Amino acid sequence: MEYWNRNKNIFECFTLLSALATITSRINIGQIVTCNSYRNPSLLAKMMSTLDIISNARAELGIRAGGFEQEYLAYGYQFPTNVPRIKQLDESL
Repeated sequence: MEYWNRNKNIFECFTLLSALATITSRINIGQIVTCNSYRNPSLLAKMMSTLDIISNARAELGIRAGGFEQEYLAYGYQFPTNVPRIKQLDESL
C-alpha cells in the first residue's frame, strides 16, 4: 500500500485538532505522534500552547525523532540518519 496516495485527503493535524477542540468538551486533543523534524521546536511549542488554550487544557503532545523516509521526501525534506534525528529530538525536548 502506498503511504502517499494523492486520491485521499490527508489533513494537517494541528489545524484539524483546533477545529475539533471547538466542537468537543471532554475528550483530550492530540495526535498519536508528531515528527520532530517537520516543525521548528519553538513553533511547535507555540502551536501546542495555542491548542491547549483553545481546548481548555485538553491538548496532548506525542513526539518522535521520525523514521519514515518516504514521508520526509514527500515533504521535500532531507532524511537524516538516526543519530542526528535523535540528537535533534533531544535538543527539542
